[in-house]
Formats: sequence, C-alpha cells, structure tokens
Amino acid sequence: AIGGARTWRSAASLVQTDAMSEQQWRRRVLADLVAATAASSFAAPFVAAMDTAITKHAAGTHGLLASLNEELAVLCRRPYAFVASVPCRWLFGLFFCTYGAANLADTFSRARGGSSSTAVLGASTAANMSRRDAQSFLACVR
Repeated sequence: AIGGARTWRSAASLVQTDAMSEQQWRRRVLADLVAATAASSFAAPFVAAMDTAITKHAAGTHGLLASLNEELAVLCRRPYAFVASVPCRWLFGLFFCTYGAANLADTFSRARGGSSSTAVLGASTAANMSRRDAQSFLACVR
C-alpha cells in the first residue's frame, strides 16, 4: 500500500489465475448464486408443504396424506400467498444460504487447487449455523 493506504482486492483477485479474467470470475460467482436461487425457489415450497403436513399429522389434527394434499392444493390455488408465507420464506433463506455458500466454496477451492469437499462442508455448516442463530434471535425479539 502506498502511503499507508489500504488497498482492497476483490474476492476474484484472490484466486485469479492467468487463465481467467476477473469478468470470468464474476460470471462464475453469478452462476453460483443463480443456481442457489433456482434450487431454493424450487425446493422451499415443497419442503414447506411437507413440513406443515408433518406438523399437522404430529398434532393429530389431520392425516399425513390428507394434510399434504391440502397444502399442495393451496400451493396450486394461491401460489403467491403460499410462497410469501413465513415458513416458505425461512426455508428459502436457509436453502439459499446453504446452497450459495456451498457453491461459492466449491468454486473458490477448486480454483486454488484444493479439495472442495472440506470447504463445502465448512461453508454450508457455517451458513446453517448463522441462519439458525438469526432465526433464534428474531424469535426472541418478537
């Protein structure tokens, strides 16, 4: 750093090789985040429906299949209301954090030439733990 000023580098420059430009790295990171968004968008509504069905079944108010059919019918009849519900949004956030962290860890660890399995496990665990802590904090604040 010149004159004691700090210089900041992008995450891409930390793992940039001669074979890839910064623009290529940005595309890879964007692709990782788009993939995490797509996977989360598809999985969250169905997991939310299954979770609600299991909860109703455990409470003894509905049969499992009847409750699952009811939740899936609501998803089909009013998709926006279902997707905008709190359980579905929390699951989307959890899946997005997990998949995004895993995808980015895989991309950066492969670029550095290391094993991606340890990085993916560490990143997804950290994402799950931080998301769980945020949920616990918000539950206490309400």
